[in-house]
Amino acid sequence: MTRLQPIPANVDNNENHDILVFLQDKSAHSDLVDVLVEVAAPLGDVQLYSSEPENYGHLVISTQDVVFAVVYGMSRVGFRLDKIFKARALESGGFDATEAGPGWVTFELFRTNYPAVDLPFWARKAYLIARGADPF
Repeated sequence: MTRLQPIPANVDNNENHDILVFLQDKSAHSDLVDVLVEVAAPLGDVQLYSSEPENYGHLVISTQDVVFAVVYGMSRVGFRLDKIFKARALESGGFDATEAGPGWVTFELFRTNYPAVDLPFWARKAYLIARGADPF
């Protein structure tokens, strides 16, 4: 597994303020961290940070100092999306996570009687949106 680093000051910025405050008291199950690390690998210029790298604190993934994906709890994965993809995510079984900031949607992994969440798809869309690239 990739060695995780603590969240640096340049990522603790105004754009990420809401999500980092939301995550402050949350940890993440090690299986979730491993899954999101794997999903982030092919994306390109990403940085993976943890609130507690040695104890599986919550995980954030950023690009260009913008946090676009997170994992926390036993089964929650979150992505920062634009309006179009947020609406699609909500229609696909995601949950509105405005308490984490505008644009955030979470997915509950390991839900019985629900299809598996397409994590590579949502991670790529969130990555492109965070970089200001066309997600289509």
